[in-house]
Amino acid sequence: MQKQACCNVRFYFTWLTCTAVCSLFYALIVFLALANKEVLPNDTIPSVIPYIAIPSLYNVTLNFNTTATRGNLTYTGIVLMHFTPITQVDRLFVNKGSQLKITMAYLIDPMKRYPVKIAAYDANYEIQAFICPFNLTMQQNYTLGMEFVGRLNDNGLRQVKYDDENSDNRYAISFGNQKIYQKGLRYVFPCLDTRDYPALLSAVILHSSTLRVLSNYSPITVQVTELQSQSFIVTSSPQQPSQFTFALTALQPQISQYQNITISAYYRRNALSEVYIPRQTQLMDAMSLRIGKLDVIVLPSITTVHRPGISLVNEDEAIQDVEARDDYPSKDYQKM
Repeated sequence: MQKQACCNVRFYFTWLTCTAVCSLFYALIVFLALANKEVLPNDTIPSVIPYIAIPSLYNVTLNFNTTATRGNLTYTGIVLMHFTPITQVDRLFVNKGSQLKITMAYLIDPMKRYPVKIAAYDANYEIQAFICPFNLTMQQNYTLGMEFVGRLNDNGLRQVKYDDENSDNRYAISFGNQKIYQKGLRYVFPCLDTRDYPALLSAVILHSSTLRVLSNYSPITVQVTELQSQSFIVTSSPQQPSQFTFALTALQPQISQYQNITISAYYRRNALSEVYIPRQTQLMDAMSLRIGKLDVIVLPSITTVHRPGISLVNEDEAIQDVEARDDYPSKDYQKM
């Protein structure tokens, strides 16, 4: 009897020891799994936007207060980003320049509109996080709405001040990125601003009637009131975010025909005798031939950018091109 009790105690002790060891081993496995898993608390931002949602279309409205004779660095906007999650998520991330402030965010599914929490922002990575009110279903279409206030600066979207032939101050707005850049649209409105996320773009620009809007594709402009107009821009195919380029200017065009495309050159007549069109066609983006037009906007103190359908040209460079030309006038193009 005593021998049987001793065996029971030994068995119980062995079982207890094995159970404790197994529990510790299991706890270690769980700890290592959680340590290696990318679990992001609300106040943590990834260095790169996770590939969890694919945008298809941006519906954006931009409202600029600048006029031809009065500058204003503040503008407002609303963007509706239509996207599809490729996995089940409860958070979203977008790129946003530090000069933009998102004032409201909401999620639209086919049935209802839901408020979205504006979470942490990392200025170094220029990534804004949002917390959704529920888990998003993969392969279902959603729309993320963002209302924001922006400020024009020298980081892409900028206001340009110059003098006209009467030495009066005039203002213009320009935005464009050089081909070597793979980002930039985040400084205009919140978006997924990398080459991994091409999308269609439908833009409405509210602006002073003293300015005209120029972009990659020819806008349709409607005058709403005596002082304000609306210009509608729609891309015909998905574009990289860095390709979208536009300008608002009061400069009058010189229209030419060259290589079966229409070229409209906007420049200061008191600073430049003409724009050397053959040089601009050498430098233009090749997609301009497919679009069928090229707008050349020459302004002082800007960086030269050649994008599909539009070129922003530094005024000093345009002057150098005219001075360096061999023939005058060129026989290859005809002014209209």
